Amino acid sequence: MRNHIIKEHFNKILHKDANGILSDFDKNLVSIVYADGKAKTMSCHAAIQFLQQLVREIPFDCANDVRVYVNRCTSDYGVLSVRSKSFSPFLSYTCIVKNGKISYVTLYIFEPKRRVLPITGTKMEKGREVKRIFHRHLRAMFTMNANVITRDYEDSAVVITNMSKNTCNGKNEIHTFCSRLMKSSWSIIKHIRIHGFPKIKWKTKSVPDGVMLLVCEARAMGTVMTETYYVKNGKIQFESSICGGRMLKPIHEILK
Repeated sequence: MRNHIIKEHFNKILHKDANGILSDFDKNLVSIVYADGKAKTMSCHAAIQFLQQLVREIPFDCANDVRVYVNRCTSDYGVLSVRSKSFSPFLSYTCIVKNGKISYVTLYIFEPKRRVLPITGTKMEKGREVKRIFHRHLRAMFTMNANVITRDYEDSAVVITNMSKNTCNGKNEIHTFCSRLMKSSWSIIKHIRIHGFPKIKWKTKSVPDGVMLLVCEARAMGTVMTETYYVKNGKIQFESSICGGRMLKPIHEILK
């Protein structure tokens, strides 16, 4: 089920309607932004101003400059990921809707070609629950067992990833995707070994309401990954996992 709020929000962004996006946000919007190597949390007013100015600056309406990697949404979640030759080779934007308004957004901008707009960060406490569940989930991933990995998800959880052609709706579909990914994991690792296991830089930023942004950068491979988690009642309700760069093509080849 697609959410017309997110769908129209993404359309506004792609058509550079910076003023139009204002009505889409909740008055208590919380944003996590990673740019210029720094992750910051932003409160509503500062976040909206930043996002509006960003929409004005990126040449979304120029077909020769912008390529859309991901534009997907469900009833409560959405991901828009693009490349702009003149701005950033990889930009990923995730929205979470609550009570008919966009209440949380995460934004990752990889290697911007010019200095990103000033980010007025707001100091917030860390999201203790989401960090605890994330670290448990990370340990589960190392088991390479889909049954163990999917224990962390709510039965109705949603996963949006460009490593799969379709959105995973519910634990059963997430299990199917995880099984395929785990069975192919050694082939993926083998491909990474070509690059001599390049150094991976990763960073997390979370907020108390259960939202966290994870960024992984393997610059030697020209590959990045950004993940957003939304956790409630000790379970992952939503996860976005968007990969950009040279590794995406072999992953698609391996998982097809």
